[in-house]
Amino acid sequence: MNATCQVNGTNATCECNQGFAGDGYNCAQVLQIPPSDIGNGDSWTKDDTVMYNGIYTLYKDYTFPVCPGRYRAMSSASWTADNGCCTTFGLDEWPPSGAFDRAPSANNQKTGFLIGSAPNSGISSPGDADIEIVLQTPCLMDLYGFGMQSDSSGGSTLNTPSKVTVFGGRDGSTWTEIGMYSGEVGWAAGETRKFMASTNGTMFSFFKFALQKIGTSGDGHITVGEIELYTENWQNDPCAALNCHMNATCQVNGTNATCECDLGFTGDGVSCVLDLQIPPSDIGAGETWTKDDTVMYNGIYTLYKDYTGPVCPGRYRAKANTLWHEDGGDVNTFGGNEWAVSGAFDRMVGSNSAGTSGVSFPSVLNSGTSSGLDATVEVVIELPCLITLDAYGVQSQEDAGNPQDQTPSKMTVFGGRDRKTWTQIGSFSGETTWTPVETKTFPSSDTTSLYSTFKFYVQKSSKTTDSFVTIGEIELMASSWQPDPCATVSCHTNATCQVNATVNATGHVNGTGAFCVCDPGLVGDGVSSCSAPAALYQLPPADIGEGHTWTKDGSVTFVGKYTIYKDYAGGQCPGRYRAMANVDWSGDGTVSGWGTSEMSPAGAFDRTGGTFSSRTIFKTTNTILNIGTDAIEDAGVQLAIELPCDIVLESFGIRAHDDSVVAGPQSPSKATVFGSSDGANWTAVGHFNGETSWGAGETKVFPTFTRQGPFSRFQFRIQKIADAADASLQIADIELFASSSNDIIAIPPTDIGTGWMEDSSVTENGMNTFYTDSSASVCPGRFRARTNVATASMNSVDNAFSKTTDSLRWSSVADSGTAAGPDAITYATLEVPCLVHVATFAVTATSFAARAPSKMTISGSTDNVNWHVLTSFDGETGWTDGVKKFFPLSDLTLGPFSFFKFHAQKADSPTDVDIQIDELGVYAANWTDHMGQSVNQPVYPSISWSIGQGDRLTQGGTKTNKVPALPRSPQTGLKEDKTSGQTNQAGVIKRHDMHLYTSAEPQRMHSLEACASRRFSRNPFRDMPMSPSRALSVLLFSEKATLPHP
Repeated sequence: MNATCQVNGTNATCECNQGFAGDGYNCAQVLQIPPSDIGNGDSWTKDDTVMYNGIYTLYKDYTFPVCPGRYRAMSSASWTADNGCCTTFGLDEWPPSGAFDRAPSANNQKTGFLIGSAPNSGISSPGDADIEIVLQTPCLMDLYGFGMQSDSSGGSTLNTPSKVTVFGGRDGSTWTEIGMYSGEVGWAAGETRKFMASTNGTMFSFFKFALQKIGTSGDGHITVGEIELYTENWQNDPCAALNCHMNATCQVNGTNATCECDLGFTGDGVSCVLDLQIPPSDIGAGETWTKDDTVMYNGIYTLYKDYTGPVCPGRYRAKANTLWHEDGGDVNTFGGNEWAVSGAFDRMVGSNSAGTSGVSFPSVLNSGTSSGLDATVEVVIELPCLITLDAYGVQSQEDAGNPQDQTPSKMTVFGGRDRKTWTQIGSFSGETTWTPVETKTFPSSDTTSLYSTFKFYVQKSSKTTDSFVTIGEIELMASSWQPDPCATVSCHTNATCQVNATVNATGHVNGTGAFCVCDPGLVGDGVSSCSAPAALYQLPPADIGEGHTWTKDGSVTFVGKYTIYKDYAGGQCPGRYRAMANVDWSGDGTVSGWGTSEMSPAGAFDRTGGTFSSRTIFKTTNTILNIGTDAIEDAGVQLAIELPCDIVLESFGIRAHDDSVVAGPQSPSKATVFGSSDGANWTAVGHFNGETSWGAGETKVFPTFTRQGPFSRFQFRIQKIADAADASLQIADIELFASSSNDIIAIPPTDIGTGWMEDSSVTENGMNTFYTDSSASVCPGRFRARTNVATASMNSVDNAFSKTTDSLRWSSVADSGTAAGPDAITYATLEVPCLVHVATFAVTATSFAARAPSKMTISGSTDNVNWHVLTSFDGETGWTDGVKKFFPLSDLTLGPFSFFKFHAQKADSPTDVDIQIDELGVYAANWTDHMGQSVNQPVYPSISWSIGQGDRLTQGGTKTNKVPALPRSPQTGLKEDKTSGQTNQAGVIKRHDMHLYTSAEPQRMHSLEACASRRFSRNPFRDMPMSPSRALSVLLFSEKATLPHP
């Protein structure tokens, strides 16, 4: 009933009557805003105290009953015949107020809005135009719909917007899309088309219309006759009654409103004071800064300025990882049109005429918005003070035509204290619309932490294609500052400055203490020294010899390349070291001799640093594909070292070239480190990424993932260098920081071998055991392997401990499948002839990986009866052929133990299967023989004792305590080994294998071998297990034994 049928030829449509809005079928009575008597566009007031996108706005105060108050019209771009602010209107000016004055557009009447040729406005143009027209109303409205009217002046209606997106907001900065239309062409003069909005009941006071396309194929001007807003209800805006500061925004929560200062300002919202801007405004133009090639960044010299003013005085330093426009390479002077990085921080407007104000980078790869990747331009400022950053501003350059294309549209901001570790504190993207000298301010996500260094990571310009990236100015807006104590501290190259400082509840900064701390993995005072701690040692050893003193070896190759070895006879990990790489290296003199400037893999492991002339570095011959950070894929350079010992790698270090020109761009920024015990199966042990800042000769130390190993082979897979583009790789040194040898003892020894004897006289759950005698220096004596269930033929339990390729296999183990409820009861036990403190266990899969254990509990004992759980794992699925997995102890104080039980509870299979294991490994932190002799303890001064049955102890020829005759009852002391026990004519008992008992403990406790004239480092009676209520039976020695003082 509130609509009329409109007929056009054979087509008919329903259109809501005047005062109603809807689709013609549903029409609701609505109010139209602004009211019809708001006044023509030229009756509005031009106002440059409130800007929008750098352009003045226009307002009109309305006093009648419907939505009274101040209306404000704005545009993101200058309009046709703009006469400027803040005088009269031009004769044929088409201001944004003309789009909201409720009057049909007409020439010379200022009652419409028109903007000149708009890029991407044509239907066939890629992307959309980026023209915005905004109306701020003095009331809150739930927008029901909106109308667009074409020009009524007789101009071309083809320039009426054919695509528009509408947004609603409350503060003029945060927007919600509430409507749009597209494909609306063929407008008649003065025609109004109406469209629905969707606010979901939310009320807004700002309405933005993004004018994106017109009705022509090519780009052209955009004309709007009138924009109408329809609402079913409105209410007074609580913000209208507040007197917010011009640099504040009214925030509404329900019916409550408050004023909050804008970014870059501090106050109560009614009064807002500009934040401190760093650097200070009188820091000086970029060309007054000093170029400095003693401090490099990514191989590029830096610029500094010493400032003596009252706010944040000291040395400022500007850096970039990319060469800037018109850099002449001269560190003494500036080029006539040089746009150095110092120009981004000189607090002056960037301009061609200014020369060195602003920074510009030419032809930046991936800077275009249409590129799938991001650019990697870094702009850095180091301050002489610590600040809490509230916000940061980015300003476009002054010159018209370029700012929109070249100013960053995407950027990520980081804060730091040590120039090594960065925290993301801000970002923006999609900022593609810039006008000359426009500053956009963005909030910091961390307004409490103190930072002295800021990195601006530029990822996109505003242009669709790759081109220049230009920044007129970068401003840091701080609420507080304090002198940086680190500015006066000279830390070691491998140390960082730490400051004890906080911000209290009132915003004041507390704490001024500064100290230098060595980087992870190093110890020292942080000023004069930072080196590997005593608990760790570096491999290869420092005296291994320069790379060119190593021997080239064509008989051992690595990925088709000959290898290079060095035999080392020093005290630390002696034996043969072998270096290798999978790529060609610079200056290779072939396997028969050394080139005069050869930079081989041995140079990366010779512990001597390096320059081009010393032949002590590694450098690839060619540019490596995908090694630059701009490449999507990773490079695959492999540098490897084989050691003559097994180590547990705790951390590793990479040292850059001693030449700063190449140290910055060609050192690794991304690498993964692998360890192996056989050169075939590799385990990832460490990784780093994003290390793009290297100083000359700088060593960076990185921790490993977890405490894994031991390994004897390490491979460094270099995936990226610090430079954006592909280039050669250069490394001065790679250092391995290893645990001491106590942490890497394999039990049984690695040469234990096959040949274990099956023994039916000692059984486990009815199963024969297997033993072998070892005379190795590590834990010598008899090893015994046990299991509680039958094994497959040729796959006996000893295979799990023989250090060979033979494997252990239990056939068809009940409950071994992961789908079964209970656990399998299968276990293997290793008995060792020493007491062991275990560091880690290892389990190696066979070629039948699905039969490896997915659940296991590992326990230790001293008597094969009382067990202590040492470690366990569950859910270890996805084994691969031959992979070795390590399971360290969380508590290294457990033990020592001489029995180790591996309880295999589940296989890596849902159903019951054979359980197969290639190797079960025990790796000791230290071991002690049963007499108490520790491999780490010094030999004490000793005296001679002799003992015979019924004789007295003799010390230095003096008779002492009477020793009673030795009983030979199995319940009360010593059991004679009938195969080896004998008594000589003097009555002194000789015994080579004795079993010690107490009367309360008839179980065998220790097997002790006492050979003639054997020396013991400590009293053998000390620390022997015994019952508190029984005296321990006397131990029987050889005819003469040398013992220490008790």
